[in-house]
Amino acid sequence: MDGGGRRIDGPAVLFAVIDPATGRVEGRQTPMRIAPAHRSIEIGNIYRGPAMAGARVATEAMYLFAAWVLQDLGYRRYEWKCDALNAPSRRAAERFGFTWEGHFRRAVIVRGRTRATAWFTMIDEEWPVPKVACERWLGPGNFYARGRQRTRLSELTAAALAGWATPSPGRASGLRTRPRTMRGRRDGGAERTKPHRRTRRHRPPAGPGPHAPPPVPRPRAGPPGAARVTSPPSRGRPRAGISR
Repeated sequence: MDGGGRRIDGPAVLFAVIDPATGRVEGRQTPMRIAPAHRSIEIGNIYRGPAMAGARVATEAMYLFAAWVLQDLGYRRYEWKCDALNAPSRRAAERFGFTWEGHFRRAVIVRGRTRATAWFTMIDEEWPVPKVACERWLGPGNFYARGRQRTRLSELTAAALAGWATPSPGRASGLRTRPRTMRGRRDGGAERTKPHRRTRRHRPPAGPGPHAPPPVPRPRAGPPGAARVTSPPSRGRPRAGISR
């Protein structure tokens, strides 16, 4: 990038991801498409070694990178792009709290194959929500002695986005909804809880909507002996045609 805020597509700057437990470089990630005038950065060229794939340090590297972009640098837009057929990469973006913006069809040609690109973004106003989820997930209380997680990051992110839901630690069921208090009759008026469920009832429109078909016009009476067109017959009646 230069001082005028113009984007420079030059040599990439690779960030090494070092596992603090071993001190070895286990992966890399790169800031791309840096636009200082628009305060936008994309993360790309991500590589995770075998020892880092699915490990805690991989999520921590993503957390530190997002904090560096959206907090330290003060950028507004943090982008994640991947092949639309790359399901693990799409799940990783949603797990971390990125918002899916759409598919760019026939975006590029890679190794002779036309590739559609899936776009995910996170803006500075949204960063506090996945930040809290990541910090809770990275906390020492979220892991057992052997390093296995108690609660998934996707559950914590969904709970933070929902605002009122509470994750259920150690369970694969996901989220625990907010209970509502009900008063029973058989137990002498004691209070009990029941999972809150939101239902939506279908109500027919009060009148003809904007997509309703136009009414069938009534035929006008013509002069004696002229052709007469009858209205469409109803079900069960003999079909009428043109009569004189």
